[in-house]
Amino acid sequence: MDNYIIFLLVSFLAALSPGPAVILAVRNGASYHFNQACIGILGNISAIFILATLSALGLGSLLLASTSLFWGLKLVGGGYLIYLGVKFYIAQNNNKLFKQCEREQNASDSLKLFKEAFLVGLSNPKAILFFTALFPQFINNSDPLLIQFILLTIGCCSCSFICLAGYAFGSVRLSKFFSKETNIQWVNRTSGAIFITFGAVLVISAK
Repeated sequence: MDNYIIFLLVSFLAALSPGPAVILAVRNGASYHFNQACIGILGNISAIFILATLSALGLGSLLLASTSLFWGLKLVGGGYLIYLGVKFYIAQNNNKLFKQCEREQNASDSLKLFKEAFLVGLSNPKAILFFTALFPQFINNSDPLLIQFILLTIGCCSCSFICLAGYAFGSVRLSKFFSKETNIQWVNRTSGAIFITFGAVLVISAK
């Protein structure tokens, strides 16, 4: 039980610390309604579940052992973060995309947000490091693996959802600030620059 509490604390701190998932949640909260931002968060949670599953299956250790595989994963992940950063940075401010008070919800927007956050979750360097190096340390081979996996994964996903939803909600509460095009442009450019930086660091570290 003490080991599980430590894991929850580590998971919460990891989810709370700034990273691509946090930046995306803040941006989505600033640009969309809260419920749509939460759809993006669910995409990130889905990515976390997949990473946790791969880690439990021992693929995380395989990635660490195989330099070429780990290098390839970081290169692809970094490339996607850079692409997303450029996309955010050059995004045009218009009523359709960035004014929350006038935005209508539809299935295509929700799917886009889900897919975007899902891919960010898979390419998140913080998540990759967590599930390849740290997550397996909390699994005891002498205890039932399935029960441990379920408990650890639920705990990790819950911590991530609470933290990301908190960031998104805080952005929504600042809707008056973000309703101004100059301010939302600042948010997009800042988010884009941060994503590009994360991606560049990941690509450089893959060499």
